[in-house]
Amino acid sequence: MTDSGSIGERMTQAMAERGISYGELSRVTGIPKSALQRYATGETAKVPTDRVESIAAGLGMTTARLLGWEETRPAVNGDEELTAYLDELKSRDEMRMLFSLARGCTREQVEQAVRIIEVLRKQE
Repeated sequence: MTDSGSIGERMTQAMAERGISYGELSRVTGIPKSALQRYATGETAKVPTDRVESIAAGLGMTTARLLGWEETRPAVNGDEELTAYLDELKSRDEMRMLFSLARGCTREQVEQAVRIIEVLRKQE
């Protein structure tokens, strides 16, 4: 087990940067939403190692980064949001797949795909 101290802060920050809710992270990781909220607030003193790994994967970051062992690298071109997107592309195969499919699309096609994804997210 690992001390949850600043894991919650890093988890909350990563969720905000990626626009991920507790419900979405719960769905992706299989960890109950209430447990994720307790980790975020520091209410739970210990976070099981397997859950740290699941949370990191669900947020598209390394376990070492979530634990604070890895230095946060500087933002690409000073843009934190761009850096978060690149981290997602590096760590999540499904995001690379989406990006790869969208590369040859027109702006209208990409916007249509975004609307479809938004509808799917609302159905959860």
